[in-house]
Amino acid sequence: MPHPIRYRTLEKNIESWFPKKIGKTPLILASVIGFYMFGWGFVSPVLGIYLDLITQNNTSTGLLFSILPLIGIIFSIPVGRLTDFVNKTKLFITGCASYLFVVLGYLMSWLYPEAIVLTRILHGFLMLVVWISFDSLLRSITKKVSSVFSICIFSQKIGYILGAILLSFLFYFGILEVDNIYLSFFILFGVLALIVIVSPILFGFSNVFKFGTAGEIFETLKNKKITLKEFKEIKNLKRNAHAMFILNFGIIMFTTSISLFFPIMIFKTGFPIWMIILIALVPESFFVFVTMIPKLSKKFGNFKSLVFLIGIMAIGGILLSQSDGMLSFIVFYSVCIGSHILLGPIINSIVSMKIKKEFYGEVTGGLSAFGKAGGFVGALGTGYLADVYSYGVSFIIMSVGLIIISGFSLWLLKSKG
Repeated sequence: MPHPIRYRTLEKNIESWFPKKIGKTPLILASVIGFYMFGWGFVSPVLGIYLDLITQNNTSTGLLFSILPLIGIIFSIPVGRLTDFVNKTKLFITGCASYLFVVLGYLMSWLYPEAIVLTRILHGFLMLVVWISFDSLLRSITKKVSSVFSICIFSQKIGYILGAILLSFLFYFGILEVDNIYLSFFILFGVLALIVIVSPILFGFSNVFKFGTAGEIFETLKNKKITLKEFKEIKNLKRNAHAMFILNFGIIMFTTSISLFFPIMIFKTGFPIWMIILIALVPESFFVFVTMIPKLSKKFGNFKSLVFLIGIMAIGGILLSQSDGMLSFIVFYSVCIGSHILLGPIINSIVSMKIKKEFYGEVTGGLSAFGKAGGFVGALGTGYLADVYSYGVSFIIMSVGLIIISGFSLWLLKSKG
């Protein structure tokens, strides 16, 4: 018979990882998005290398990557506002189904490189539809925003890591190689197709098929007059939202720079792809701490938690630029990307404070728009700086930029008015 004190301690630890009474729908969404990321785990770890093999140039790779955030800058807020008026579940499933055409575009780009531009444009728009509708749906079905987002991030990371580990095995055993790297997209295609097939069972046939999504969106655009003018409404949001928008710009700028070009850098130095995937996966293990973040931020405060995580992230970027060995690569890359993972629940908690429920879609869109702007600057700027100077110089510049932008956003968060 287990000791009662030890048993209660174990039970308390389990509760801290998986908060009770979050509801059935958030758990279903967490499972779906986890499986979604399982599919992307076969593609995302090598996507930067895939683009570099097509372009053979850092600046061109950065330019191609920046198409996604550029689309996000333009359409994040309108799409976010759209989710305030249409069926969020249906919009999410429609986005997943449309992603099948994106996967086909990437496959075609291997044979016809000119197709990659159109593919990236479509990818950029559909990524907004999927993630903004998903985030808005989560915020609309629960009051426990921080806890639910923590569980969903936990699920995403589990799925992504499992997919990436299997991808590493495929490269290690020679089933996939540089010459047939495009085959990984077939696995992603199968995962997306399965999500679309089972979604009516998970979410209910009436919820998925009632009324046509295209018609619903058209009527909403017509009646609600959702246009790019939605950008102007950001100024009416609270100061906490404004501060997190700016902070998200700096963070995504920095992490885009590191996560996109670090794998390319070590690939060009002769590291095998299976090893690059495993190195990139190390910081993903930080997801095990995500469900503890709400309690830690409650104990120490959101502000102090932000300062600490951003500080070690920037330091990690500077030290990564000076690294020249496997161990230092793993440690400092993990610090940079792992800190970003842990920041997610805190940012989502702060940005949702004092915001009315009917504006959650717009808030999500604003957060996404500023993040995409940061990704645009990080991808394009790092690609250019890497060609003109070096990867190390570009990482240092992005780290300093993160410090400056974060300092301003945190000042804005604490200032009165």
